[in-house]
Amino acid sequence: MIQTARQALLIALFSSSALYAQAPATPAQQEPATPTTLIDNAESRIVRVDILASSTRSMHSHPDMLWHVFVTMNEPIELLIQGQAEPVKLAPWTTHFFKGGTVHAIRNPNPRQVQFMEFFAKKQAAGSGQ
Repeated sequence: MIQTARQALLIALFSSSALYAQAPATPAQQEPATPTTLIDNAESRIVRVDILASSTRSMHSHPDMLWHVFVTMNEPIELLIQGQAEPVKLAPWTTHFFKGGTVHAIRNPNPRQVQFMEFFAKKQAAGSGQ
């Protein structure tokens, strides 16, 4: 009887949907920012990004870039930059220059989706002659 109970418990445990449930989404899958690449070539990349209302794009960097320029579009945005105590607050159509590899996050404090653009200068590959 005890063995039958153990077997029933094991069958119930292994057939449980919780065991086969999908793993929780990773932070990258949960990002509130949706990029659309407009130009991407050997020297540069230009991206338009839509960021959800009242959300924050997690801390990240672009180590493969020499620099990038961030441009707000329709609403104010806040940039959280590693090592800086206060966020950089940008009004619409304001820019911010980042050296490549600067760790930063982007916060949309607005109650609606906002767009911004990023202009990147790529590091040249070794042996490219540039």
